Amino acid sequence: MPFFSGGGGARSGALLSRAPPPTGDPHGCLAWLDAHPARSVAYVSLGTVASPCPDKLRELATGLASSGPPFLWSLREGSWPLLPAGFLARAAAAVGRSGLVVPWAPQVAVLRHASSGVCGTAELPRGRVGEGRELRRVLGR
Repeated sequence: MPFFSGGGGARSGALLSRAPPPTGDPHGCLAWLDAHPARSVAYVSLGTVASPCPDKLRELATGLASSGPPFLWSLREGSWPLLPAGFLARAAAAVGRSGLVVPWAPQVAVLRHASSGVCGTAELPRGRVGEGRELRRVLGR
């Protein structure tokens, strides 16, 4: 049976192909997105600077888990212990692989992927002019 762990072993596993992830995608985010319909995945990234308080982080996790659509959450691994107990395991084990939490994602490729439908990010790709317009263009809005 194929298995891929989204960077955190049993903590964030998601069922995927045994094929190695593409270069620049060490956690298999793009392969995970390939398994979902167009515009169906919520992408969340707090960037490398933002550090929400533990209560806000748990609230965001609860909202993602209860909202229904699958989600890809790029979250520093050091913040994972602050998530609700069992959150990572439940997200990875849910029918339809409802969630993938990784310590890093190839953000531009994720935003351009057909499965990305909603984006919540504290940090847009660096070095780009008109980033807000680019984000809307990438998501077709």
